[in-house]
Amino acid sequence: MSTQNHDSTQNQDTAGRAGRYDFWRDPWAQGALNGALALIPARKYPRWLRRTLVWGPPVAGALGLGYLASNPELLRKLGERYADPQDASSAEPAEAEPSGPQASPEPPTGGDAGGEEQSQHEVARWKRGVIGAVPGAFLGTLVGATFAGGFWVDEKVDRALRRYHVPFPRVVMGYSSAALGWWLTHQMNVYEERQKVKEAAKPAS
Repeated sequence: MSTQNHDSTQNQDTAGRAGRYDFWRDPWAQGALNGALALIPARKYPRWLRRTLVWGPPVAGALGLGYLASNPELLRKLGERYADPQDASSAEPAEAEPSGPQASPEPPTGGDAGGEEQSQHEVARWKRGVIGAVPGAFLGTLVGATFAGGFWVDEKVDRALRRYHVPFPRVVMGYSSAALGWWLTHQMNVYEERQKVKEAAKPAS
């Protein structure tokens, strides 16, 4: 009975995710967003916004991944919430825990032992946080460098179009960015669909 309830709940969750609109996977939405942003020269962005886009990702990446690494229970819950429904459906159900009496661990005999264990737990938590912050800062630096490179490219392309007297240079850049955003998002969706087909075609072990 419990297995049937679990399967029905999982099927409802899968159906809900399948019908959910994802803005970041919509090629037309991404094309429109990129095109609209390209209409505004990057040099006209407020200075605080440019600095936030360049220096914010490393800080946010280090803090975010460091916090998740130091709280594995939260990371596990996020993984279960945003897991691919196909991966979740193909996963084997967990074995039921034995219902018989089990020996409980003996409590620490003294208060010093409990305090020392708590201290070791906190030290291990901080270590996991520091280890997780390193790749977070690295990935954030890549994102910030991408924004900085994008500002540089935007300025160079804008000047080149104006140098060659191209009419409405920002409109041309907007259409180009929209087409590129549509194509990249479409290619990403095609790749993910192919990966899902390959995973589904693999024989079950």
